[in-house]
Amino acid sequence: MIAARAANRAMIVFAVFSLAAIAAGCVAMAQSGVPAGSWLRNPMAWLVGALLASGLFFIERPQATLARLLLLLAAGGLAATLVFPDQDGVHRWIDIGPLHVNAAALLLPAAVAALALVGIASKTGLAAAIAIAALLLAQPDASQMIGFALATAILFFRSPTRSVRAAGVAAATVLAAAAWLRPDPLQPVAEVEG
Repeated sequence: MIAARAANRAMIVFAVFSLAAIAAGCVAMAQSGVPAGSWLRNPMAWLVGALLASGLFFIERPQATLARLLLLLAAGGLAATLVFPDQDGVHRWIDIGPLHVNAAALLLPAAVAALALVGIASKTGLAAAIAIAALLLAQPDASQMIGFALATAILFFRSPTRSVRAAGVAAATVLAAAAWLRPDPLQPVAEVEG
């Protein structure tokens, strides 16, 4: 019961802060004159991610099974970006009909919630976290990798085992640094860089 309350509180805190970040980005893009069709994808992706993540806590099926499916979906979606055409060697997007979607932005919120549910230090959690991190580095996507590394560091920090906590936080820090130091070949986009 206490673990469920803590998980619900963590999910609410994550939802509030991630929505605030999305809202700030949308306001900045709207003020920069970016067409609404470009920035409206962000809150829509947040909503889809929030619905997928909340499904972990409110669905009647065994939550661990749903969490594993969401982790598989996240890894599969990120892997699918490598199949779709690249942009200057960067693979971050999948095309679904007329939609051009950043898979990580759509799938990582639910994946983080799923990792919290299955336990990031479990075999399933570790395998999924490693696969997702490797795919983010392969895309490459520094912003999503750093966000994912921060979320996994928080999950590892909650581990009762000191060695797991230290190794997990160290690994997340190294991955974030690797993503940050890898040059991004894409040219700056005015609504992002400005």
